[in-house]
Amino acid sequence: MINSVEYISDYLLHIVFKDGQERLIDLYSFLSSSTYPFISKYLDLDLFKQVRVDYGTIAWGDNDMDINPLSIYYGEFEAADSPYKEDIKAVVKARKLKEIDDRMKRRIARAKKDAQREKKMVMAD
Repeated sequence: MINSVEYISDYLLHIVFKDGQERLIDLYSFLSSSTYPFISKYLDLDLFKQVRVDYGTIAWGDNDMDINPLSIYYGEFEAADSPYKEDIKAVVKARKLKEIDDRMKRRIARAKKDAQREKKMVMAD
């Protein structure tokens, strides 16, 4: 089951599964080789960017298209040959580090508030 999907660029998506596994997938070949208009229409990047997680899979439109999560998990769409793979990994890592940094800042702010509250209680006694 897919936990989250993030649009990276072009037809590249970063997928995170519920078990913590991550995949970087490139759907350009899949979309461009499709003879089905309801699939190939997602070559339009404005439509493609509307990807979402729906019941554990990635989906677009009103059930226009979804992709079996097992196909993604087992590497069918992996962007191994993408010339941007290392850059994308760096971007994903930077985003994770920023999330960690933001979390730490929130914890520090909360600890400061707790300390101020405790100080006021001690001074009131």
